[in-house]
Amino acid sequence: MQFLFAVEDVFSITGQGCVLVPGVPHDFAHELKSGAPLLICTPQGEHIHTHIEYFVSVRSTRTLNHIPFSLPAMINKEHIPTGSQVYLQDDVKK
Repeated sequence: MQFLFAVEDVFSITGQGCVLVPGVPHDFAHELKSGAPLLICTPQGEHIHTHIEYFVSVRSTRTLNHIPFSLPAMINKEHIPTGSQVYLQDDVKK
């Protein structure tokens, strides 16, 4: 398992799930694609096994060092509190 980031914010997109911010660091050692398996550990001790649904394009006036992504629609914003730890699970194809 590889640590990706700590959740700083979560946005809901109606009908499409939630987006985790900041997202995958640009300098992450592996190229990640939609479907990459994740483990999210909440501050309350819950473990959520999920995957990257799709990457989100963000327009910003500042340079972004991360790529935000969406989770499957069945996971709501309320499931992922700020401070949750996001890990890439080991069964990702390299």
